[in-house]
Amino acid sequence: PNASIKFEGDTGPYILYAYARISSMMRKAEDMEGKVDWTLLKEPAEKALALRCALFPEAVHKAARELDSSTIAGYLLDLAKDFSTFYRNCSVLNAESQDLRKTRLALSSCVRTILRNGLSVPFKVHIDIIAFFICYDKSTIKMCILLRRLIILNYPF
Repeated sequence: PNASIKFEGDTGPYILYAYARISSMMRKAEDMEGKVDWTLLKEPAEKALALRCALFPEAVHKAARELDSSTIAGYLLDLAKDFSTFYRNCSVLNAESQDLRKTRLALSSCVRTILRNGLSVPFKVHIDIIAFFICYDKSTIKMCILLRRLIILNYPF
């Protein structure tokens, strides 16, 4: 029980802590206006985090295909870990230039959006499975869940 509320390791609070850290950083940031130059991301931690963000749709598709919400949970933990590495190695609010600051803030904002969206997916998956399991056979359940996700999540399958 105590392990489930720790802010370290593979726990929900660890993911929520990453979300809260980004939210706090975004409140401190003043100017987010203007174009973002993604080519400024040169550090390995920046690149790893950007790549992890790009894999979110694939993780959602895999979870839907396999009817396994733990895929999303694992992805979110990895994303939170990558963000923690990025945050530790790359100054965001005190970046070397305003353009780099803006780009790192935009990357952090992407992570926050993915965490928020990802945290809502497993709940919807479980609700769908329970609701359809009561009424239909397995092939119908699978089809209905996929159709419902398509509508709720707006992800192309």
